[in-house]
Amino acid sequence: MTNMEDFLNVNKDAVNRGIKSLSKNWIILFVGIAYSIINTLIYGVINTVFRGPLSIIAGLIGAFLSAAMISNYLYLLYNVINNNKITIDDFKQGFTAYIYKVYGVMFVFYMVSLLLRITGLGGIYPLLMVLAVVLLNALPETIYQKHYDSTTSISYSFEFAKDNVVNWYVSNLIIGLLLYLLTSNLLFMFKFTSGNSIFRFINISSIVMQAIGSMIMIYRGHLYSILSNSTKRKREFMSKF
Repeated sequence: MTNMEDFLNVNKDAVNRGIKSLSKNWIILFVGIAYSIINTLIYGVINTVFRGPLSIIAGLIGAFLSAAMISNYLYLLYNVINNNKITIDDFKQGFTAYIYKVYGVMFVFYMVSLLLRITGLGGIYPLLMVLAVVLLNALPETIYQKHYDSTTSISYSFEFAKDNVVNWYVSNLIIGLLLYLLTSNLLFMFKFTSGNSIFRFINISSIVMQAIGSMIMIYRGHLYSILSNSTKRKREFMSKF
């Protein structure tokens, strides 16, 4: 089996799995609305209560809130990818499922930024973040699909991406562009917003963008599962049966 045949087979499998997952768990396309409401309400309270010298407390609470939101979403993805279903209980449990692992990753990046500032190299942090987005692109999937701690998740995601350059990066680029091109026109068709209420972020454009993001993440989840649990030789062998 050639590299191109492997690439096509892997993507065919990932897309088919993704379509099945979406057909049974379409609600995940809109969970971003719930996150936006929760964020608006909680940050409103935090910024009101913790002002001035107490703003550092607001920062710590905000970091945990962000970690909880990310944890929740990754837990929903875990259940979509592995159990092919999500429930209201999954949504409730998700806020704590990976919170310490996510917070640990955030802490690592914070320490890197702090070290750079102390050494007078803070200006290169944006560049390092761009490199991290590229080199650690599979970190979200590693967090919820592998039982590693924060630092091991970071190193494994780098090794995974390095070992699957074409099947991971090229596949993500193609699928991302296709989904965007197929749906981008919807982003400019509607202008409805809800004024200054906590629902002001609810508009067709944001909903479409959230839906696109979830479709990509489900596809990525299945692609990661296929690639991380097999090798080209194993996939070639299994294709004969």
